[in-house]
Amino acid sequence: MRQVESSPFYRGWLVVIASMFGLAISPGPLVFGSLGVIAGALESEFGWGRGDIMFTLTVFNISTLIMAPLVGRLIDKMGARRVLLIFLVLFGASLTVPYFRLTHLFELYAIFFVAGAVSPGAQSMPYARLITSWFDQNRGLAIGIAAAGLGIGYAAIPLLTDMIVPLYGWRSAYLTLGALVFAVPFIFVLFFAFPKPIPAGQSRQDDLVGLTAAEAIRTRAFWVIAITILLFSCLLTGFVPHIVPLLRGHGIDGTLAAQMAAGFGVTTFLGRLLVGFLLDRFFAPHVSMLFFSISISGFVLFLVGDNSMALFVATLLVGAGFGAESDLIAYFVSRYFGLKAFGQIYGYVLSAFILGAGIGPIALGYGYDHFGRYTEMLELFIAIGVCGIFLLRLLGPYVYPAIREDHASS
Repeated sequence: MRQVESSPFYRGWLVVIASMFGLAISPGPLVFGSLGVIAGALESEFGWGRGDIMFTLTVFNISTLIMAPLVGRLIDKMGARRVLLIFLVLFGASLTVPYFRLTHLFELYAIFFVAGAVSPGAQSMPYARLITSWFDQNRGLAIGIAAAGLGIGYAAIPLLTDMIVPLYGWRSAYLTLGALVFAVPFIFVLFFAFPKPIPAGQSRQDDLVGLTAAEAIRTRAFWVIAITILLFSCLLTGFVPHIVPLLRGHGIDGTLAAQMAAGFGVTTFLGRLLVGFLLDRFFAPHVSMLFFSISISGFVLFLVGDNSMALFVATLLVGAGFGAESDLIAYFVSRYFGLKAFGQIYGYVLSAFILGAGIGPIALGYGYDHFGRYTEMLELFIAIGVCGIFLLRLLGPYVYPAIREDHASS
């Protein structure tokens, strides 16, 4: 099995490449990567506060949280590719709505509530299910390469949005982002992201070894994973829309801030590749602890840094760790709970991820409104991050480790 996966002609790698481009233009980069740039235009035009604007992400994540387990069950029943094609259309259409109608704050919330509800079927969960069906020995690397697409998205979307808003306005920016969903992920999924064929003489049950969702929820590993993912999603995903405003608050002009935010995406890209490579070779909780520690060091540097170079390095450090938490959901779920109810279990853990991603932006936004700076909230984030790192030590050995090469060939 390992020899087949390692071959550059193995069809699964096409699925990985399709997933990488799909995740580059997925809900995370499109929504979180753009709002920090668009927020200034919304403040100027409507007079909304930064906390009120960032609450959009909480609304987005509330509806995503509600729908994630349901979409996970759809993936288990309908197949990941079919779910992707349907939900990509719905999500792309929802992003274009602000171009045609947005005058009140409640309309902004309503639009992104709908966008959040359809986003689970257009982000990492269905891509992860496709990849885990194709890969076992190289599963971590495959997930890491695909997830590196998020780094591409987080690097490109702030720059693209920053180019469009001054020239054509924020409404055109949303129209462009919605059109990108149809132009990139939908096309790649349609032509390249096919599920792994079932060999003759085998049944689908051969691919469905593992726990049911009800069984998984009763394990300690599930709650350790879910709580850890929640904490670091709050810290890292919640930090993303504040990168540009934070840098501007240190006296860095908007264009340079957007360019530095793109650097965040570059290290996210590299970090996800490295995380994926290491997951196949080292114990996943240890890999997680390493990369989360790197991100926490970036928060520390944001507190003590007093020049643009130090702030740029801090941005890169946070971006490197940002590559870990989303990758780990797929890897942890497959290794601790198997593939029998992968979609549903992934959906539950994704809900924890989404909850954290909804808490983080609004906490930083209202913290900034209250204190007039980010210092106190960054100190709190550092303390939470240290607790999360130690929590990972409670995870035991894998329940469903990769099949050994000698067993696979027998």
